[in-house]
Amino acid sequence: HRNMAEEAFLSSILNVTLDGQTLQAIVRDYQPHPAKRAILHLDLQRIVDTEKLWMTVPLHFINQEQSPGVKLGGASVSHLLTEIEISCLPKDLPEYIEVDVGKMELDDMLHIRDLTLPPGVEIPGFEAETDSDLPVVHVHVLRVVEEAAPEVVAVATDVAATPAAGDKAAAAPGDKAAGDKAKPAAAKGDKK
Repeated sequence: HRNMAEEAFLSSILNVTLDGQTLQAIVRDYQPHPAKRAILHLDLQRIVDTEKLWMTVPLHFINQEQSPGVKLGGASVSHLLTEIEISCLPKDLPEYIEVDVGKMELDDMLHIRDLTLPPGVEIPGFEAETDSDLPVVHVHVLRVVEEAAPEVVAVATDVAATPAAGDKAAAAPGDKAAGDKAKPAAAKGDKK
């Protein structure tokens, strides 16, 4: 498991001893233990020196701090791909593909066609200027989306229309009607 922690282990050719015979193999898949630092299962594929193999290898981005877009333009480097599938003979298998972004200006973008592949290494099914020519890295200024301040709705209040506590003149509509009825009754009483 100690070797599994190293990135290169997954893209390296391993010597496997089986029944006293040493074979070459690559890791195809593995299943880690959910809680412990241990491997529950490891899938290996035997390889032959004369047959090409297909592998997924990581991309290593270098010279990011030297990029003019970063140094002078205040840009960030976005890694749009972090690994790539390659095809090669076992002797040509690289641990990783290096991507040099040291000359990238602001808003520059590198595609798969711009990668420098080691000798003997190719990208299966790749055709320049097609959908397989994916962007790999982009140097750009990150846009910060500012949330608009919540809209404040001014509510006009009429102080004169607001009844004060204990104000007899501001009685409820039902009370006003009752008061109006009481006045004529008092007037009748005065006549008698």
